[in-house]
Amino acid sequence: MKRIISILATTVFLAALFSGSAMATGEELVISEEQAQPAKVWGSFPEASIWAGAWINPKMDTQGLWATAKYLEWFTKYEKPENFGIGAKVRGDYGWKSMDGSDPNWSYYAPGPSVGYYRGLTLRDSIEADFSLLYRFDKNRDDGFMPDLHAEYNRILGYKNRLTLQVDAVYFEDDSWVGPGAYLHHRLNKDWKVIPGVGASLSWIDGDYISGFQPSLKFKYRNKWTIGATANLFTGNGSFFGIVAAYEFTPDINTWYETKKAR
Repeated sequence: MKRIISILATTVFLAALFSGSAMATGEELVISEEQAQPAKVWGSFPEASIWAGAWINPKMDTQGLWATAKYLEWFTKYEKPENFGIGAKVRGDYGWKSMDGSDPNWSYYAPGPSVGYYRGLTLRDSIEADFSLLYRFDKNRDDGFMPDLHAEYNRILGYKNRLTLQVDAVYFEDDSWVGPGAYLHHRLNKDWKVIPGVGASLSWIDGDYISGFQPSLKFKYRNKWTIGATANLFTGNGSFFGIVAAYEFTPDINTWYETKKAR
């Protein structure tokens, strides 16, 4: 039951043009078509973020904390609508029953390498995915590999609105979870966005299948800070209520790099 509470609660990233001519011994040198076209050169940019949250289930008298940190270096090629990423990710989860005190009754941390892929389909549509092969160090279960997947489709609806359809999935023996969801990113002004969302929590725990309905409401400030509230309802094990906060380092990294380059 404790593992059921844990997995349900923790549900809650895309050259230069060379041409010329020369004269040699009175003859004009012809530049090939390949030389005249833009050179295909690679560039890169970072993506880094930390997410954390807390939750409580009043009916089951349980609560917990979770955190996820991710870094990807994205590589992109001139005039290509796709990026390739490589980096690392770590997840952590801690939970306890109130009657047992503050010591975690269940916990794990799981670091590992990550790879990512992004592709622009049209001017308004794009897909993105990242896969992490984490190794889970668990307090109550045997340690082992825990593959982690995030995939999303984005559609720009207009200047102020973007729709995201995404799915997250984690596989671990007798402790796996899938979370599909839909989110609307609405720009309130130049600094703030509001992100309402709905989704589902699908869990497989020690032979049991548990599902829940996941509404959420988050606010994002200057594309860096995120704070919000989440819930996991109708699970059969009580309702879960949580808060979430995040910081995305990418805008600050880009500002630092541009300032350094300008000096």
